[in-house]
Amino acid sequence: MFFRKKIKIFLPIVFITLTGLTWAKDNDQKKAQHYNEIGWLKIKEKHYQEAEKYLLQAISLNPKVKFYYNNYAVACLNQGKNQEALSYLKICVALDPYYAKAFFNMALAYFYLFEFKKAYQAYQKTVEVDKVYAKQRFKIPKAIDKVEKVYQQHPENKALKIILDSMKSEFIFKKNLEN
Repeated sequence: MFFRKKIKIFLPIVFITLTGLTWAKDNDQKKAQHYNEIGWLKIKEKHYQEAEKYLLQAISLNPKVKFYYNNYAVACLNQGKNQEALSYLKICVALDPYYAKAFFNMALAYFYLFEFKKAYQAYQKTVEVDKVYAKQRFKIPKAIDKVEKVYQQHPENKALKIILDSMKSEFIFKKNLEN
């Protein structure tokens, strides 16, 4: 009899506790999603430091969502925090090894770190995972412009010069094929 009274008291407490935890988890997920949305808006507004704060909150509330890491990395890339961006992108692809956007952003991070072989490998992985996305994102004239800007800042980097010349000749070759 004493045991039954304890069960009658104990079971509702367990139920309330478990449903409360579920609600808290759902609430955290909604908050995380909200912080991610605000963070992405801040990126679009070019307020990258503010975006970082919101995106870190999203990650802390729900660390299992690849988009939050990728978005945080985008904020970092736009501030020249390439190594930090790369760290978060590695987490992102660990969560989803088929997430093309993360591989594309990794290629950018590696490029800006002058790790060209790794940049090319990340680009190749982007193509392997999603050819359509890779083709949409990688436009040769735009890429040439970016490489030229980096080369102007670092004219001593011979590898950049080789990459730039190669891209330009490939672009000219493809243009001639089209005509």
